[in-house]
Amino acid sequence: MTIKSVEKQENFEVHIVAVVDAKTFNSAVDKIYRKNRGSIQIPGFRKGKVPRKIIEQFYGATIFTDDAADQCIREVFPEVLKESGVMPECPAGVEGTNIAENGDLEITYVCTVMPEQELTGYLDLQIEKKEIPVTEEDVDQEMKNYQLRASRLVESTEPCKDQDVVEIDFQGTIDGVPFEGGSASNYALKLGSNTFIPGFEDQLLGHSAGDAVDVTITFPEDYQEASLAGKEAVFHTLIQTVKYTDMPPMDDELAKDVSEFDTLEELRADTEVQLKKQAAVNANNQYGIAILQALKDMVTVEIPAQILDYNVSQEREDTEKKLNSYNLTLDVYARQQGVTPAAFEAEWRKEFEEQYKEFIVLDAIAKGENLEADEQDIEADNRDFSIRESKRRKALKLLEKHYGFSANMGEEEAGAEAMEEASDEEPVEASDGEPVEAPDEQPAAEEE
Repeated sequence: MTIKSVEKQENFEVHIVAVVDAKTFNSAVDKIYRKNRGSIQIPGFRKGKVPRKIIEQFYGATIFTDDAADQCIREVFPEVLKESGVMPECPAGVEGTNIAENGDLEITYVCTVMPEQELTGYLDLQIEKKEIPVTEEDVDQEMKNYQLRASRLVESTEPCKDQDVVEIDFQGTIDGVPFEGGSASNYALKLGSNTFIPGFEDQLLGHSAGDAVDVTITFPEDYQEASLAGKEAVFHTLIQTVKYTDMPPMDDELAKDVSEFDTLEELRADTEVQLKKQAAVNANNQYGIAILQALKDMVTVEIPAQILDYNVSQEREDTEKKLNSYNLTLDVYARQQGVTPAAFEAEWRKEFEEQYKEFIVLDAIAKGENLEADEQDIEADNRDFSIRESKRRKALKLLEKHYGFSANMGEEEAGAEAMEEASDEEPVEASDGEPVEAPDEQPAAEEE
């Protein structure tokens, strides 16, 4: 295989014309012939014994060449990328193939590559780093959190009150008829948590274990399950148990239970120190985010739709796999959240667009500062890609050092891995020249 030409087009497309020599292509055609000849029958010849030329004369010259071309398209693509240095950001397409007079096969690949933009002034931003204060109220709240974590639930025979946990069985009905998803057994509900439809929890207050309560509510007009929206329902509810939260006193014993300190005073002093450390980290993170956002706002090039479409489709596929492990579908999960799958896709699209803007920024800085990849980062099997990622990391380090913040490359590297997979996708020929690609919900519970 040889590269005949590499031409940049509009919208960050690159056309690569690769040539498979006549000998290699003819060998591929012959393999297709041998694979299929057993199923071809022509009068005057025994089945499986018809010569290739006779079959081609009888059925047409393309009977084997089309399949052979498809085989060559897939087989030579990794070499095409390696030789051309082109790194597609989504699965490539094939604009067409042509068999030359000398028998060579010419393949025109269409790749959408990383958008580029020159940037200036990326080291001249004037952004204030805002400190995050730690107040006495913040320390008080954290001490209360220690107290809460050391608490325990104790069963009570008293009527239930706000913040108690009741274990209930319930059966929901509309006009006396039970409806799907409207029942549960041994459901632990914290009163005052606003987990269920407004009014449900309030009607349990003051009742005791063993009480049967008919709870009447009306589903909101905008309820995620359209068949229930605006309807009145009665939930026949049995309170199995009532439990209250037993809070330990705020004293030295609490400090010993939840930490290595012997006194409450020591625990409080350390808590304040830790909160201030975390506040400094948060302030640094917010400063770094502000710097990167200002740089991304400088990007004016449009991210090609096919790149975003591909990443969104991959994200949807990954999400559906995760949900399937919980016996959920994306449609059901979206309905539980009160949105549609399209809303998820729109959010993913925004996230990928921001991610690509950051890549554009880092690539521009690497180019503007003449940054070179670290030798230890270069992978022999994926040289061009690993060089680019190394330069991006160095560009980010340059920004960190210049502006005095620390960024986490985790998300960028994860995105880079996804794009590496995209580069390895096999192209599928497209005649139009466009790239193509090879728990049960409880209606009674309102989203938090």
